[in-house]
Amino acid sequence: MNKRRNPQTERCTLEMKVSFNLLDEPWIPVRSANANDPPVILLSLTEVFKRSNEIRRIEHVRPLVVAALYRLLVAICVRALPPERDAERHRHRLLELSNTGLPVDSILAYLEASRGRFDLFNPDDPFMQVAGIEEQAWCDAWYRLTAEDGSGNTSAISNPQNRLNADDVIQPISASEAACLLVAHQQYALGGLIKRIITSSQSAKNAPAATFVLEGPTLTQTLLLNTPHMRATEFRADVAWWERARLTRAMIEAQQQVVYDGFVSAWTWPSRALLLVPQVEEGEIVVRNVYYAPGVPMADTDVQLSKDPLCAYRTTKDGVQLPLRISVDRAMWRNCQTFLPTGLAGTTPPYVIEQALSLNEDMNGEPHALSAWTIRVLGQANDKSKVDLVLDESFTISADVLHAHMGRVEEAVTAIDTVGSALRASMYVFANEVLSTAEKSADPDAAKKLAESTRTVERYWWLMNGVFTRFLAGQGTEDEYVRLVEDVLHTASTLLSRSVEGQGMNKRIIRGVAPAYRTFYNAVSALRSITKAQEVTK
Repeated sequence: MNKRRNPQTERCTLEMKVSFNLLDEPWIPVRSANANDPPVILLSLTEVFKRSNEIRRIEHVRPLVVAALYRLLVAICVRALPPERDAERHRHRLLELSNTGLPVDSILAYLEASRGRFDLFNPDDPFMQVAGIEEQAWCDAWYRLTAEDGSGNTSAISNPQNRLNADDVIQPISASEAACLLVAHQQYALGGLIKRIITSSQSAKNAPAATFVLEGPTLTQTLLLNTPHMRATEFRADVAWWERARLTRAMIEAQQQVVYDGFVSAWTWPSRALLLVPQVEEGEIVVRNVYYAPGVPMADTDVQLSKDPLCAYRTTKDGVQLPLRISVDRAMWRNCQTFLPTGLAGTTPPYVIEQALSLNEDMNGEPHALSAWTIRVLGQANDKSKVDLVLDESFTISADVLHAHMGRVEEAVTAIDTVGSALRASMYVFANEVLSTAEKSADPDAAKKLAESTRTVERYWWLMNGVFTRFLAGQGTEDEYVRLVEDVLHTASTLLSRSVEGQGMNKRIIRGVAPAYRTFYNAVSALRSITKAQEVTK
């Protein structure tokens, strides 16, 4: 028996005939602004659009579910509304809708046209799944759909104990939770071995990239802020999965690539051939198992890669645009020169951020219904088929910084990077002096290991998260920049003194203190002169 199976998965059966239509059944978790509601409630697709003015945001403990559900709702909005002739007219419509509300009748009529395809357990065409794949697919636990828990050959980054063993009993999840995990997995599945139909399968289009969502005060404003302009020719070609011919077992077996026609296709395409196995327990529909096989791959083209409006891009030396990824070792705000419109060569911010800035320009900088928003970054850091980190990070950026002081944002990031590099270098010099003797220089690897063991630089970067985000939320003035430099220098010098002086007072340690301080202050002399000049001015 394959290790991914257990006694319960062997008894997978699809004889149970149930229905769970996502248009009617509550499944999307949202934080309500209505005082009469619990803080977090489940709503159907229909109710989400009807009550979008009463909803603050999508709320789920798994960041990839949040990102995937936002993409799903935006895709529906894009497909339900006829495209405007140009981007300016599109922005004008967004401003109008921000005052009048979403065109709910048009959206619901669009959804009703594909009602049957939104049934999670439709026997012939289940939502974002493939019927009839039982013989070709693995029968796995529902954990296989998550990045955090993991199952089979995936990582278990949040709770390694959740990895299934041969005798484990699979605890069921509700149909609503299964729907959330299904949508997220189809958008964020990583490439790797599957050994069914083909040996391995490629990643979903969105899997490696950081997703940037603009969140407004209500879901209405969030959906409008993240709805990009689409030309008529793109609108005709870029259709959602539920508007296409249904996927069949024969198409899965053929593995013939399809060319996707834009971001809606990518967001709604089943990257894996899945089939949820429903059961009824105590009158409730639950899911323990899922049939799992590779999906029909999408052709990868540079032109279409650039079409994702929620991604930032960097251009390589070869002229290829690659999406900005999440790194375990580098906080996302350190990449703000890429995802904010700083004008840095070779970078392209997410389309939705540029569109939001254009909305402010259309209103001549005056406050309007879509002028207040937060950048929320969601996604996963991965090493091929293994997930190392799942990210959910938010930035509040003032309009003043975005419109008039983006140059200072770059200066702030450069200052923080400069001080961080100086701190790292000074700790290495200290470690090298401590480990050196009169007869022999320190081993470089040993010095590096000692410097890193103090976790000085790690603490520095953790503290810089708050320093920089406070700067972004300010007015971007020269005084605020100087205060940031002062805070950065003070933080780093304090960490340095505590680290080197906290090692003790033997001769070797005392010998290393002065070179460490000298290395640090020489490296940051230009930044120190900025704060001294400010003192003279005062």
